[in-house]
Amino acid sequence: MPVARRRRARRRHRRLWTTRLRRRRRRRGPADAAAPPDAAINAGFGEPIALGLGGSDPWLARDGLELWFDQPAPYELWSARRGALAEAFAAPVLATTLNSAGAETDPSLSADGLELVFVSDRDGAERLYQAARASAAADFAAAPIVMRGLEATPVHAAAWAGADTLYLTDDAGGLARATRAARGAPFAPPTSVGAPAVGWPTVSAGELELFAEAFPDGAGTIVWATRAQAGDAFVRRGVLDFAPPCADGALADPQLTDDDHTLVLRCGGDIYVARR
Repeated sequence: MPVARRRRARRRHRRLWTTRLRRRRRRRGPADAAAPPDAAINAGFGEPIALGLGGSDPWLARDGLELWFDQPAPYELWSARRGALAEAFAAPVLATTLNSAGAETDPSLSADGLELVFVSDRDGAERLYQAARASAAADFAAAPIVMRGLEATPVHAAAWAGADTLYLTDDAGGLARATRAARGAPFAPPTSVGAPAVGWPTVSAGELELFAEAFPDGAGTIVWATRAQAGDAFVRRGVLDFAPPCADGALADPQLTDDDHTLVLRCGGDIYVARR
């Protein structure tokens, strides 16, 4: 598919996703529509700091030394590394073994750095693909495969929450949880999670915190939700209220690292990091 056509298709997809969520909101009852306003919060995080890397859908490794993200025109996966946390990232490298003629987006790296999942429409529909490597210093093997057990599951975005748990969203904003017995085993069918309609979710390793773009707030809003124990419904706590770190102040694509202390997000055309 030509580059311009892929870009238009991705934009249409996002507009469709937004429209479906707004329609779903209108179908709710008056009690839901009259929810109290959110508190302005920062969930314990300091102000975001720019990494100086353009891109979207960022995912930072647990040690903070490797960053994965996608870039439009066309949508492809990129990675960048640094030798220490105090250093700047080196120039990003295109993931040629993982990209295709389709669109690749939303990379998510496992806590040990050995598995990468991402969304691709290379076969005509958005599916979750998986690539593996022998060590965190190695390149991912070529020819990624559709994640076992999720071959028939449409996926708009996905995020790891532990070694064998994934949180998934579809293009209607539905949030689901999928688990497997061990690495290499197929995932069981995803189960719905009690949460507002969300997009681009990230869940803490203990599965008690959720950060996501959410509607009807609109693009550029990241909400924070918590629960007392896994299995409970998430309760919305508020909207992240950082001082605008970029020209338009719109926050998107959150990722909470596996240690729960670092929040990575996109603002405008750059990637930012906030710590607590």
